[in-house]
Amino acid sequence: MAALPAEQLPQPLDIVWAKFPYTEKPGQPGEVAHPALVFTTYEFRTGEFSIQVAFGTSKLKTEERPYDFRIQNFRDMQFAGLAQATRFDLDRIKYLPWDSDWFVSPAPQKYPSPVLGRLLDQPANRLRNILRVRHDNGMSVPYRAPKQD
Repeated sequence: MAALPAEQLPQPLDIVWAKFPYTEKPGQPGEVAHPALVFTTYEFRTGEFSIQVAFGTSKLKTEERPYDFRIQNFRDMQFAGLAQATRFDLDRIKYLPWDSDWFVSPAPQKYPSPVLGRLLDQPANRLRNILRVRHDNGMSVPYRAPKQD
């Protein structure tokens, strides 16, 4: 494990490349990296951070998962650094250590850090609306809702 530089810390609403843990092995990085949506960062010791993220997948499951957040618009996908439409599972939100075991760059020559991109205003507003509906219906939401810069 190598801590990643604090100057590369993602911001709320950034998309990062993360080895999100599998349900069967919750304390271990997943074998395959996935996009993850950043909600917040937390410095738990001086210079040591954890990042609250939601799991991203290309399995959209539109009918079965209506209260998850999706990025499907081409422009939104480009700005977020996503190669394909992505669903962020808002029932799979975790704090992960900001280190090289959990966060990786998918292509170091193109992405010098695990940050791929970020949400534009319109998808960020859609996310806030989904989180509000989830909260109002007693569904899980991130500890702190993301703020826009």
